[in-house]
Amino acid sequence: MKGLRGIISIIICLVGSIGSQCIYAAETTLDPNTRTGSPVGHGIDEQDPGVSKISKTFAVNASDKVILDNQYGTLNVRTWNKNEVRLDVIVYGSPELDARKLSEFVTVNAIKKEGVVILDTKLSGNKRLNGKKIRVEFMVYMPQTNNLKLSHQYGNVSIGDFTGSVVAGVQYGNFSAGDLKNGNNDLSISYGSTTIKSINKAKISQEYGNGLTIGSVGTLSLNSSYAAVKINTILEKANISLEYGAGLVIGTVGQLTLDAAYANVRIGTIKNYAKISHQYSNLNIGVANGVNLNAQYSDVTLGRLNGDAKLNIQYNSLNIDDVNVDCQSLIVDCAYVKTNIKFSSNYNGSLDASTSNSSLNYGAGISVRVEGDKQNKRYVGKIGAGGNAKVNLVTSYGSTVIN
Repeated sequence: MKGLRGIISIIICLVGSIGSQCIYAAETTLDPNTRTGSPVGHGIDEQDPGVSKISKTFAVNASDKVILDNQYGTLNVRTWNKNEVRLDVIVYGSPELDARKLSEFVTVNAIKKEGVVILDTKLSGNKRLNGKKIRVEFMVYMPQTNNLKLSHQYGNVSIGDFTGSVVAGVQYGNFSAGDLKNGNNDLSISYGSTTIKSINKAKISQEYGNGLTIGSVGTLSLNSSYAAVKINTILEKANISLEYGAGLVIGTVGQLTLDAAYANVRIGTIKNYAKISHQYSNLNIGVANGVNLNAQYSDVTLGRLNGDAKLNIQYNSLNIDDVNVDCQSLIVDCAYVKTNIKFSSNYNGSLDASTSNSSLNYGAGISVRVEGDKQNKRYVGKIGAGGNAKVNLVTSYGSTVIN
């Protein structure tokens, strides 16, 4: 058999209280290099040569679940107020293939038996059509309250706003969505980009491709590798695992657990508390109200620290531009790190610092008593007027400056 051949299939299963209905559509042989075009039905004249359109509509109730399984082509899912699911399939062929020839190429069988509706649409494997530029586009209309599960390969997927749950697996294509309001969304995207306007609660896997972009999310569990991630707002909490790729950018996050390696991380504001593990590359946090950080081979920059922090860092650098008076406990343990910490002018607290084969320099407003020898020293004193706030520093094989 000459050339590459692939299979196109779309399955719509409706699971209700009285049984299940499964709709199967479009199974064919197709060139996997086929390119997709505009959304289904856009500017289509069904009398045009090389174009054939098939439409099927069936009733659903609130408990029905819609399942789509598709390969090759563009899949668009839109919502409406009807208690129906409608599937439009458009097949584009070469201009020399008129509607009659395409209708012969497409076979649609609809069967309803024992509570199961089967819509079986097949494209003929007629060899004289091999090598022609054929593409298939799918448009699905459904109520936004029904749960949706889809699997799609080699094509882009676009869905609108949904209150039902969305479970999506997309490979070698882009995924875009509007406002996903449900608390049970599960997305897995590989070798494509993901763009979501807003999502209530989600579990997301993003691998390779052009990355993940989210406007706002309530609660998020994310695994990402070899992809850029950009999230404007995380309203509540997020658990993120990230490696390689173009990095992670977060505007604002409530509570954060982050494990990142070989990827730059930039966070605007941590409103509540963050537990972060970071290796290799840069970590930049604008404002943190509480943070527990373990970093290796990372250049760490913290703009303003408004809460307590525990920082354990090996190699590279640590810079804190402003330790605010709301930070009542600062614990820093560094090895082979160049450290620079600046306190607010009105900061008052106690200081206990230990150095081993490293230097500690301090500016005006900091008074200490120095103990120990040339290699190992201890500095005990106060920052400003002293007080209940406590600052503990342990450094080895590096340099530290505090002001």
